[in-house]
Amino acid sequence: MNTTKSTISTNNTDLSIYDVIVIGLGGSGISTLYYLAKAGYKVLGLEKFDIPHKNGSSHGDSRIIRQCYYEGVEYVPFVLEAYKLWEELEKESGEVLFNKTGCISFGNSKSNPIIGMQKSASVYNLPVKNYTSEEINKRFPLFKVKEDICGVYEDNGGVLNPDKCVNAYYQLVKRINNAEIITNTDVSKVLKSKLGSDYNYEVVTAAMGMDTRVYKSKKVIISAGSYLNTLLEASFNYTLPLEIERQLVTYCKYKDGRTHKNIPVYVGDINNTEFYGFPDLGVGFKFAFHHKGRKTKRVEEVDRNIREEERDAIFDFFPNVFSDFSKDTIDVVKEETCLYTNSPDKDFIIDYLNNDENLICISACSGHGFKFTSAVGKYIHDMIVNKRFIEFFSLKRFKGMKGSPKF
Repeated sequence: MNTTKSTISTNNTDLSIYDVIVIGLGGSGISTLYYLAKAGYKVLGLEKFDIPHKNGSSHGDSRIIRQCYYEGVEYVPFVLEAYKLWEELEKESGEVLFNKTGCISFGNSKSNPIIGMQKSASVYNLPVKNYTSEEINKRFPLFKVKEDICGVYEDNGGVLNPDKCVNAYYQLVKRINNAEIITNTDVSKVLKSKLGSDYNYEVVTAAMGMDTRVYKSKKVIISAGSYLNTLLEASFNYTLPLEIERQLVTYCKYKDGRTHKNIPVYVGDINNTEFYGFPDLGVGFKFAFHHKGRKTKRVEEVDRNIREEERDAIFDFFPNVFSDFSKDTIDVVKEETCLYTNSPDKDFIIDYLNNDENLICISACSGHGFKFTSAVGKYIHDMIVNKRFIEFFSLKRFKGMKGSPKF
């Protein structure tokens, strides 16, 4: 364990005061807690549910990780950092967290997954291979794309296991003496401390069957995912311009027994419809639409019930992607839902709130964030220790937008 003393702790004579409280221990929250605890900060992590859990965006057995990021070249250094940190976590935890499968992007020659991936590869000198539709269909028998579709393949893409990743950080944090974690505890609000206090914020919680408790801290990190606006409204009487998007994820098998275990993960845009998917990791090959889910403003309004029209949409669209895909040839073996917390531009929000460096928000990863969560945790550590700041993630880009706080 790294026992380096935190500069923030030097004047902390009240043992009931934490250096940092992290609210929400999904992928970003638990990694943040780990890197701060490892650096010697006295930290407390508060989680509304168990660790891990299925109520947010950091659960299940598979999330895609890829280097040639089509969503923006700005993300490439961040994801390359994440790769290194996942490798370090594997070594320290002794767990296998990453399965290298390769990754292929689909689309027409002018689509964002093709142009964006090629651009990121060019800017950062990352190796890729271009495929025609004929080459795609021949090399990967699961796919049967039309003639106008092409592909870009990167060898370093693959699958992270989010449940194992979150749990690996969790188990390591529990070994660190200056770290505490409390689960199944609801944070009702965050309050600014009185002038002259030895701490800056009070975090008010209520666990099931227990009285309200108040925790004091020098700094607070809010990593509450889809619950972020609920907490901000209760604490500071404003919300951010976010939407919650409920996604359906489907696992299938072919009725004739053919399997598709040795294919890459994939992302794409065909007919202006984004999608992604995975090889068969044991349950069935997994796939979903991307940003085609039911949207609400508040997490309390999310409906997780799956409707028949959602199932019909799968069989209407995915014959554009998969070979011999119909209700006659396919068995749906599993369905899941998960939540995206979307920003208006679908980029991340990692920033100070209320112009206060003691209050940091991590959220709105917009359905493409889990792969980065190792790097997010390290970044929050660096924001606190080294004043590192990535302008690309700043809330200032929403200045003046309805629903944004005053800056």
